[in-house]
Amino acid sequence: MGEVSVEETPRFYLIKDIPIKEAGLQTLRVNKKGKITDINGRKLSFEITKVVALLQTKYLSDIEGKLYVLEKLKFKNGEEYFRFGYYIVGKRGKAKDRWAWGQFSPIGPIDDFWRIVEKAKSEEFY
Repeated sequence: MGEVSVEETPRFYLIKDIPIKEAGLQTLRVNKKGKITDINGRKLSFEITKVVALLQTKYLSDIEGKLYVLEKLKFKNGEEYFRFGYYIVGKRGKAKDRWAWGQFSPIGPIDDFWRIVEKAKSEEFY
């Protein structure tokens, strides 16, 4: 349970085979390039060079549709970092019934954390 596939295209990573009820949400497109603003206000660009994804396996409430992602980031200076986050199916406003980046720290079953770490290891993420 929770297994999804990741396909690389020239501009995106497609996370596919997501077994959720909402029609049209079986695939998530993740851009390969991104930007952040650091604590000093500097804008930094990065490339996502690897993505590992896993659907959350159990929930504390009736909310479903959380997809964890572990991303390997490469900045212009050559340094590599990781980003651990999640996408969730939006419930309100413009994000309703669409994939939305989770804005808080991920919370989930400890088994899911170890599963995504093992998956990253088996896919030579690090």
